[in-house]
Amino acid sequence: MKNIFLLILSLFLFAGCEKEIDLDLENQSGNIVIEANVTDQIGPYYV
Repeated sequence: MKNIFLLILSLFLFAGCEKEIDLDLENQSGNIVIEANVTDQIGPYYV
């Protein structure tokens, strides 16, 4: 029973680790955008 409670609690905590941020950007054409992913796989890594 304790393990089930910890599992459910962990799921709620990890589901809440997402935050959406709205940035008030005016005309920002020409800026550089870098997109990346974090994984547990070994390299090589690219930017």
